[in-house]
Amino acid sequence: MDLHTREFASATTSEEGHSALAEGAAIMTDIALKVLTERERREDILREFKSRASAV
Repeated sequence: MDLHTREFASATTSEEGHSALAEGAAIMTDIALKVLTERERREDILREFKSRASAV
């Protein structure tokens, strides 16, 4: 389904749309919690970010 269409807008208000939103929010929360609580993961992310930024 294409984004920015009436069909997509209608789908977002359906039960399936609400479930997808809740699942996405849970995934983002899990990632944020891991980044905040796992020092090694945070350092890996920062290292990769710096590596990619220097390549641009």
